[in-house]
Amino acid sequence: MAGAVGRDVKSVLITAAAVFVAGCGPLAIDYRPSATASPAPTASVALHVSNDRDDDHGGRTERIGTIYSSSGGIYPGPRNYSGRPVNATSAETVTGTVGAATTDALAHAGVLVRTGSPTLIASVREYWMDGPNVKHGVIVVAYDLFDRGGRRVWHTDARGEASVIATVGNGLVRMFRAALQDLAEHANTAFRSPEFQAALRQSS
Repeated sequence: MAGAVGRDVKSVLITAAAVFVAGCGPLAIDYRPSATASPAPTASVALHVSNDRDDDHGGRTERIGTIYSSSGGIYPGPRNYSGRPVNATSAETVTGTVGAATTDALAHAGVLVRTGSPTLIASVREYWMDGPNVKHGVIVVAYDLFDRGGRRVWHTDARGEASVIATVGNGLVRMFRAALQDLAEHANTAFRSPEFQAALRQSS
């Protein structure tokens, strides 16, 4: 999967006119799997995704960000976070889209997701966007592999991020999709590593 997206989405800036639409509703965010073919699976894991975000950054709710109000948002000094909230269509968007990105990353590392296997726990630490003119989205996931006896045998953190100027139309949705793609690229690199593959073999 490395390079499958064809660009470094970590630094992508989705260009568009800087238009603010005050009445946009909840964001219907989804993950778009890589179009490249996955190798034949050689191992499997049971995947569990948990929402472990801090309460001030959404917690277990549908809240996924804040757009600064016009007062103080573009000036130096303390930011005014009294602007409008940004919500997903449901609280399950956080775990659902991270689960889809993780499943895709595993598939491109030759790992199938199914029950009765060693367990990979994906703990979502961050899934949030904010910013004045340029909105920036960040997704951070802690991955832990547990063997059948419940012993943790591998850990890594993966991060995805992207930015957008416009909030008009589906600009914020595309920003989160890009951040999820970036997360999947970094997770895939970790899942293809000799350390993860060895830990997976020993746990099976």
